[in-house]
Amino acid sequence: MNYLVDTNVLSELAKPLPADGVLAWFHSNQSQLYVSSVTIGEIRKGLELMPAGKRKESLKVWFKAICDTMEGRILSFNTATARVWGQMVGSLEKKRHPPPHHRQPTRRHRSTQRINDGDEKRG
Repeated sequence: MNYLVDTNVLSELAKPLPADGVLAWFHSNQSQLYVSSVTIGEIRKGLELMPAGKRKESLKVWFKAICDTMEGRILSFNTATARVWGQMVGSLEKKRHPPPHHRQPTRRHRSTQRINDGDEKRG
């Protein structure tokens, strides 16, 4: 089974003391994890907004390592993806259900999305 990892999962890994469960889950599933190019952009934006200093420099090193580790598993946000996203969000909003990114995460909430082995991998 493959997973699309959201920004907050990767951000947890960058903390000085990441949650043990997130760390263990990430390492045990690493070969099945994918990340969106949007997530890469969100993390890069966060780095850009940080003040200069040791923490920013260490996070830049971490960010490069994550990008290197995920090479070949960074999915593009292309037209096909945008169409599926628009359909899903529109359908949820029509039913008066906010999209998942608008919900408050719970303890049980794992910020990942299963992806198929098919078209989603092709960017």
